[in-house]
Amino acid sequence: MGKQPYVWFDGNEYSVPHTRAQAQVEIVASEKALIIAGSDPAQPAASHERSYGRREIIETAEHLEALRRSKPGAKKASGQHRLISVVPNAQAFIEQLGLRGENIGGAISSLLRCLETHGADAVKRAVAEVLASGSCTLRAVHFALRRHEVAAGVIPDAEPASTPERFAHLNVTHHDMSTYDRIAGIEK
Repeated sequence: MGKQPYVWFDGNEYSVPHTRAQAQVEIVASEKALIIAGSDPAQPAASHERSYGRREIIETAEHLEALRRSKPGAKKASGQHRLISVVPNAQAFIEQLGLRGENIGGAISSLLRCLETHGADAVKRAVAEVLASGSCTLRAVHFALRRHEVAAGVIPDAEPASTPERFAHLNVTHHDMSTYDRIAGIEK
C-alpha cells in the first residue's frame, strides 16, 4: 500500500485507516464485500461493500474523520476525493482551473456546496456541459445549473430587465460570438 490511506482493487480505491498507510495488507474479496486485513487477520483494517464501478473512491466516514483529526491539511484532499467520487468529470474541470491559476480549494468548496443544493446528477451534467463548451469557469457551472433549473421549472426565469426611456430609441445588433474567438485565437 502506498502513502495514501487507500488500496486499489479491481479499478477502484477503498479507504483504510490512515495509520495503515504504507503497511502490508491482504485484500479478501467476495461478491458483496471487500475486507482489507493487516498483520492480524482476526482484526481487519477495513471492510467495504464491493463496488463494480470503475475509478470510484469508496470511503468510510470513520477513516476520513480520523485522517482529518490527524492532519489539518487533509480536509481539502478529502473534499476533492468526495467531489471526484461523486462527479468524476470534476477532475478534468479542476485540472483546467489549475492550468489557468484559479483557486482550486475555493472551486472544490463551491462544487461541494452545489452537490448539497442541486444534487449529483445536476452537477455532473453542468460540469460535462462546461467541459464540452471549453468555458471552464466556476461561473459557467453555476450558470448551467441555474439554466437547467429554469428549464425544469424548479425556479422561475428572471424578469426581463426594462429598458430605461432614454435608451428606448437605440437598436442593438447582435453579432456572432465566434468572431471574438477568432480575434482571441481560440479554436473550437
